[in-house]
Amino acid sequence: MRKTTPTHRAILWLQEHGWQAFKVEYHAFGRAHDLMGFADIFAYKDGRIAFVQVTSLTNVAARRSKVEANEHATALAPYYDVLVLGFKPKETVPRHAKQWTGNEWVDWEGL
Repeated sequence: MRKTTPTHRAILWLQEHGWQAFKVEYHAFGRAHDLMGFADIFAYKDGRIAFVQVTSLTNVAARRSKVEANEHATALAPYYDVLVLGFKPKETVPRHAKQWTGNEWVDWEGL
């Protein structure tokens, strides 16, 4: 069986919940580049837009810090869902789903 990445699992999970989800990170020069420096996935559903940073459950704290420090994430957060999803290996449902509001993390209720 082919190993799936947390990003692939996040896209499938979002799609299962009615979101249109697209990978927006790309690889060049031997490393990954996120959209605006923080987003791996762009998704939308029923007029809502989400920018999603995906990681393993063990890296959630680092990714939350990355989002908090990103000027684009903070500027977009009042208007769109800016999320961090954390997955355990091989699991298809994130154990961590939090939304950055621009000044605090809250449980994401976008499903």
